[in-house]
Amino acid sequence: MPRITLNCSQCNHPFNVWPYRLKGNVQFCSRNCKNIASLGQLPVNRVNLIGRMFGELVVIAFEGTDSGHTVWRCRCRCGNETSVRNGNLQSGSVRSCGCLTRRKGEQSPNWRSGFTISTNGYKHVLTSGPNRTNRYQAEHRLVMAEVLGRPLTCDEVVHHINRDKTDNRPENLQVLSRQEHAVLHATEDRRAMEIA
Repeated sequence: MPRITLNCSQCNHPFNVWPYRLKGNVQFCSRNCKNIASLGQLPVNRVNLIGRMFGELVVIAFEGTDSGHTVWRCRCRCGNETSVRNGNLQSGSVRSCGCLTRRKGEQSPNWRSGFTISTNGYKHVLTSGPNRTNRYQAEHRLVMAEVLGRPLTCDEVVHHINRDKTDNRPENLQVLSRQEHAVLHATEDRRAMEIA
């Protein structure tokens, strides 16, 4: 069986190899090229990513290979350095040295200005409770509790006068009992049906 011609991963020169040696993943024409590649110099047949930015990471050097995968040395925006595989950089699955998951509050990339809209349309804001526990609470109930100077009871409902559930100005809010709130909405709905 004749030898097979391959190109060296380091110097790109053609070299001949016996077919049985292909099982050993032969990539280099000589021990010298293999040593140069193991020292971290970029082989000529790989795309150079040095200087490119991926999320919070900037590629600063070629680090070598790991199980056939190209590994890059990257510096994060926070100053830390880390090693990342080429595929993880290109796909976006690794965007930082890990500091993004440790960032809290306004520094977090998932920060939504401290509020969220619930599934039923009400605005909930982030509040801090005892023992440094943070949780989201309905903003309209917090506003009315501050106006009244006391916490609302479970039988009290906050009604939005203009029916905009995210408009939580004190002049747009009214505290009613559950029964009064149900009657108010029933009469408003009846009037709307009569007009239409």
